[in-house]
Amino acid sequence: MYLGMYLGTKDGVVSLRWEPAGWRQVGTSLAGHDVWVVASRPSDPETLYAGVYGDNLYRSTDAGQSWHPMGQGDALRDALRYVRALALSPHHTDTLYVGTEPANIYKSTDAGDTWNDLGIRELPGSGEWSLPYSPRAGAVRTISLHRSEPGLMYAGVEQGGVLKSTDAGATWTITHSGVHPDVHTLAVHPGDPGVLFAATGGGVYRSDDGARTWDRLIDGYTRGVAIHPIMPEIMFAGPARRVGYEGRVLASEDGGETWTLAARGLEIPMLNMAESFVMHPDFPNDVFLITSQGQLLRSRVDRIRWRSVVAGLPFVHGANISE
Repeated sequence: MYLGMYLGTKDGVVSLRWEPAGWRQVGTSLAGHDVWVVASRPSDPETLYAGVYGDNLYRSTDAGQSWHPMGQGDALRDALRYVRALALSPHHTDTLYVGTEPANIYKSTDAGDTWNDLGIRELPGSGEWSLPYSPRAGAVRTISLHRSEPGLMYAGVEQGGVLKSTDAGATWTITHSGVHPDVHTLAVHPGDPGVLFAATGGGVYRSDDGARTWDRLIDGYTRGVAIHPIMPEIMFAGPARRVGYEGRVLASEDGGETWTLAARGLEIPMLNMAESFVMHPDFPNDVFLITSQGQLLRSRVDRIRWRSVVAGLPFVHGANISE
């Protein structure tokens, strides 16, 4: 079985391969492009999607050897110019969703040939969505689809709140209260689709009733939170004292009830902060950390010690593990 990782970086899509000696860089494509998000098709790992910030959404059907822009025509190119989130359906082979800046969600049911606007800008309060660093109105930073509930979707709007759909994006509700509106990452429990965690500008929140009510678990500006895909009692979060700096990494072994420092190998407080965490069922004892300064680090889950994955990588925005 081939196991690989695709990285979205400031200098294109970097391909890594897992070998007995560890991860090895095997290629780069879309060189010179600032790739913020990358994802591979679950049923066909040679089909990749990459969001180039300020440019377009690209697709490759040959594992990155060649790429083609998805946004054809002025209107669609403008819609897909700032892609911030990618989600490929585990239930329908050709269905994928993109979250953009300004905040919107688009859906394709034909692998990206055509797109539909899912209309989240019609939700109450959407006119107040905002970004502190951009004139564009908010950003959909995270989209989560659940394997056991084909129609269930959650999405997070940076400076907007948590969105929920139970009909694959046809209609939406929004949570304005109980959770900080600056939503960066959503992590949904793999066994219970009503349990989810939100990493926000005001800390980490938990909902046990499908995003209707929330409890705050951790204080501090947070961009990354993750649930282990096989052992959901294991979690990671990366709060910081201030935006982008003085971060730390916390771990939980009881589903978020209690948290301990999980920072061996890091200087605490960090000079940067945790941007995101990546875990995969084929690597049950590995957790990957992307920092706000673009470093890709790795640790064992059962014995925390963070180390660089591959030396000499360009600035890493995001990662996708594919088999």
